[in-house]
Amino acid sequence: SLPVSRRTVVLSKYVFAAALILVDIGMSAVVTAADIVQNGGVLAIGAFAQPVLFACSGLVLVDVMLPVMFRFGTEKGRYVMICLFCGVAFIPMALVRLLDQEAIDMAYTLLVKVGFTGGLVAIAGVTALSMWFAAVIFERRELC
Repeated sequence: SLPVSRRTVVLSKYVFAAALILVDIGMSAVVTAADIVQNGGVLAIGAFAQPVLFACSGLVLVDVMLPVMFRFGTEKGRYVMICLFCGVAFIPMALVRLLDQEAIDMAYTLLVKVGFTGGLVAIAGVTALSMWFAAVIFERRELC
């Protein structure tokens, strides 16, 4: 048996991922602010939406990957992770190529203004559900 509970092991993975994501948000915000100031722009709260959106997408990837890793292990889970990352990278690139810039700007503005708070709440819900699934999967799994 482990010296810590299996729920603690699962929780530690999510806490570590969240800490790295917070560091990412901080570094992205600093780079964004430096770029805006260097180019003579005005700092606006909307300028920091992109780092937060990237961090949220990273958290969703973690939410999908950790239960898969706990269920299938690192070897089989790696294949799912590769497919997921390729999909996450390919879909936005394809949309940027297929849509015109005005449609992209309109969708981004709508996302920032209307769906930002709702999106954060939804991501928090997905994270809680993912933590629960991962804990159940890891508790049922036989350790060698």
